[in-house]
Amino acid sequence: MEEIRCGHCARKLAEAAFVEIAIKCPRCGTMNHLRAVSPTPERQRVPPPMKDHEQHSLGHPGHTAPRIPPDRRRHDLPRRQHAGPAAARPAG
Repeated sequence: MEEIRCGHCARKLAEAAFVEIAIKCPRCGTMNHLRAVSPTPERQRVPPPMKDHEQHSLGHPGHTAPRIPPDRRRHDLPRRQHAGPAAARPAG
C-alpha cells in the first residue's frame, strides 16, 4: 500500500493500492489527482537454445574460414568446361 498525502499541505489523506485516484484534502480543499507508478517491465526471457545446424551456420570466434555468401559457394557455381588436348594446340 502507498501513503497518499496532499500535494499542497502534505496532510496524510489515505493509504491505498490504486491505479488512479482523485481525492480532496479536507484541510486545505486542494483536489489531488494521483496515478499509480507503472510497474517495471518484465525482464526479457532467454532465447530458446539453438539446434546444432543453426550453431554451425554461425561464425565462431576460433573459426578462420571466410564467410562465403550462399549463392557463391563452390557447389553452386557452374562447372568449367575443360578443353581437350587438341584445343590447346594452335591450328596449323
